[in-house]
Amino acid sequence: MRIRRLRLALNGLPLLALLVSLEVGNAVLSVVLAGLCLLAASLLLYRNLEVLTGLPDDSPEGGTLRLVGVLCGVLVAAVVAVVALMNGGILALSEEQEANLACGIVFALILVLGNLSPKLPFNRYTGLRLPWTVADEATWVVAHRLLGWCAFPVGICGLITALTARSVQARIAAGMGSLLVWIGIPAALSGIFFWRRFHGK
Repeated sequence: MRIRRLRLALNGLPLLALLVSLEVGNAVLSVVLAGLCLLAASLLLYRNLEVLTGLPDDSPEGGTLRLVGVLCGVLVAAVVAVVALMNGGILALSEEQEANLACGIVFALILVLGNLSPKLPFNRYTGLRLPWTVADEATWVVAHRLLGWCAFPVGICGLITALTARSVQARIAAGMGSLLVWIGIPAALSGIFFWRRFHGK
């Protein structure tokens, strides 16, 4: 019963964050409230990992899950703070500075999480959660190894492209494109692996 309530809260809080961001008219308040919902979900997951996953707190796998949870929480808090300060007129960034900051966050995310991805244990809460990766542990392992293998080449190529881009739009496209490629390749290949494993015989 407790696990069911936790899962409901973990699924409901991001949905609430989306609804708040769409419905609240004040930009600063919208960002802060949505960020608080996401931080609450991160904290709830962090505090209940042992209950939800069955992994002891002192296990290496549990440690990796906690580290990823902390990193995601810090990232959400930092992004919410910057956006709230910008919308409140306290922090003024040029369009180029905004693009550089966004690209820096994306490439740091790819490189750091790519390094941690192969160490993530099979779970339903943190990682590349797709219908086929959470349905089969072998598919999960394939997907997260691919995330690790793709992180460095995709991150470095995207970073070089962003640094040599002539326009702000091209820089943003390089960052977003790198993120999509980094997630898309493991998602597609693990989906093929899953299909062949269960339906290709």
